[in-house]
Amino acid sequence: KIDKLPPKKHEALRVGIVAFELDIERIELKGKLSQKDKPADRDGVIHALSTGDEAQRRLAVAMRDATR
Repeated sequence: KIDKLPPKKHEALRVGIVAFELDIERIELKGKLSQKDKPADRDGVIHALSTGDEAQRRLAVAMRDATR
């Protein structure tokens, strides 16, 4: 924890901290739905998700569609 550091070490670390801001212009997402897993493993995950709640069932459909 930082509050347990010796004062000189704490000061050395503190002076190295620099604040900055970024303007975000774009966000890109990439979905990974177990496409590279072994088919039997992937099918097991899809089966387990398909017996879950609505969000899990939708994820199971997305995984199934991604591997076609």
